Amino acid sequence: MSLLTHFNQLNHKPTFHFNHLNKLTHPLKFQVSCSSNKWKREYSSVVIVPTGVGASIGGYAGDALPVVRTLASVADSVISHPNIFHYTQTLEKDGIYCTKDFKIHNFRFFITIESSQVLNAAMLYWPMPNVLYVEGYALDRFAEGLWALQPVHQNKVGLVLDAGIAEELRIRHLQVADATRASLGLPVHEYIVTDTPLEVEKWVDPKSGQATGRIKHPGSLLRAVQTLRDRSMVNAVAVVARFPDDDVDDVDEYRQGKGIDLLAGVEAIISHLVVKHFRIPCAHAPALLPPPLTQSLCPKSAAEELGYTFLPCVLAGLANAPQYLKSESRTNGCIVASDVDSVILPANACGGDGVLAFANKKTKASPFFFFYHFSYILFLQPPYFALAINCIILCNSIEFVAAANYLCARE
Repeated sequence: MSLLTHFNQLNHKPTFHFNHLNKLTHPLKFQVSCSSNKWKREYSSVVIVPTGVGASIGGYAGDALPVVRTLASVADSVISHPNIFHYTQTLEKDGIYCTKDFKIHNFRFFITIESSQVLNAAMLYWPMPNVLYVEGYALDRFAEGLWALQPVHQNKVGLVLDAGIAEELRIRHLQVADATRASLGLPVHEYIVTDTPLEVEKWVDPKSGQATGRIKHPGSLLRAVQTLRDRSMVNAVAVVARFPDDDVDDVDEYRQGKGIDLLAGVEAIISHLVVKHFRIPCAHAPALLPPPLTQSLCPKSAAEELGYTFLPCVLAGLANAPQYLKSESRTNGCIVASDVDSVILPANACGGDGVLAFANKKTKASPFFFFYHFSYILFLQPPYFALAINCIILCNSIEFVAAANYLCARE
């Protein structure tokens, strides 16, 4: 059964009756709590974990989820990312994003890439009601104070499929969407196939050693998203693009938990493009053939070996992702950069636009930084001391747990 047919059958709203309330025979009783927590302001943290640069934690298949879960258990709200590709300086031409290197305090480094491995774990996910699923371009604009985050009850999610996906693989992804609707109740309303294959290309930058790439036909993607918005009024979009299948040798290190995520850079370009043009939540899932079976598989990479699709975690995240509002038009209940109390990230990955924006806030509302050394980065990134900010350095996961509890007690 197709996604559209399935949607038409389920597109009705239940009616609830409250006549039984008239039968109450006892007066309502109210209780007053004197708990000091009632008077505390909510504590908000941002977690940024780079991938595509060989981060030992966060550079694989949702392997930073335990970090976020630990923080979410003590913080009131946690902001983190599905797909981020931070460019501190970029050039764009014909769908290609070219990076520049730059200096801070005499430290020379390349841009920091953060991508889909923090909250996305392919066919696995972990629902956390107080975690905000924010795309990387939006997170940068949020950190700079240009955009605000508006929490929602539920989004209307649309699905864009690359015309370059073969028929059998396309059907499998539609079946995934139907399964998430039927089993998880996710609000996937309609899908569309792009009018032209996107033709994704990916490679490793020889200068920085980071994953990057391009899409040859970005206009086709933008037209598909616009059609979904016009026709179904969707306010969040999942994109599935056909990626080149890798040679086994190219991904062997990654599958063993040692290499970089070769998909990370161009995945983020795709979601960046949509968010920049439409200011709505977007995340990407690559369409790939299942890799050959291997017995030497690192648990950090195992989530990507489960089947044909990376889509379930993307749809689950987008279902409740916050909307992006311009700061001047924000409404009550929005979260703005000045609400952020702390930022948590690896100690030697401080080159992203969002990190620099948070670090440059010189007001009383500037966030506190926690840097951890237990996730190492293979490729040179700006170290924390280049930012000249107050911070705490964490050397192992036990210290992180202690710091997570310290966060809320500090306010």
